[in-house]
Amino acid sequence: ATIAPDRPKWSKDYGKDDYGYWADLAVGSVVQRMRWMAPGSFMMGSPADETGRLDWEMQHRVTLTRGFWLADTECTQALWEAVMGKNPSKFRTPDRPVECVSWEDTQLFCQRLNDRCPGLGLRLPTEAEWEYACRAGIDRRNRRRGATHETADGHVVPPVSERRDATRYFPSYP
Repeated sequence: ATIAPDRPKWSKDYGKDDYGYWADLAVGSVVQRMRWMAPGSFMMGSPADETGRLDWEMQHRVTLTRGFWLADTECTQALWEAVMGKNPSKFRTPDRPVECVSWEDTQLFCQRLNDRCPGLGLRLPTEAEWEYACRAGIDRRNRRRGATHETADGHVVPPVSERRDATRYFPSYP
């Protein structure tokens, strides 16, 4: 079982549900739910028999020794505007993901959010952190639609048809 992380100082609310531990980050009236990614090991890369695997790919074991907080959805236009003061998106809707931003823009976003929320430690995830979170405790890409499963640390992963896009945008260490 996952050891409960301490409630982050920056959290507006904190708890646990079927998907694991969560903490809500608030910027004004905008709330971003963060999910706890416990330390663990996984096989990074595609298995040899996976459809679409490239010849140069090599699967290898990766161990993340520290847990981290990661947003459970893309950065919304509302959150971006609350932090940056403007919305650069072409398709403007507050609850949609922000678009038309560069890597440099995201670095400034993280810096400004860290300035507003001491102890947050926001940054973009490493490739290993990203894949670890997206795999949600499984070592293969495809699962049967409609099937729930339990991860090694006892959390329930919802059916693919009920999940939001696996895209997540930033980790924060406790």
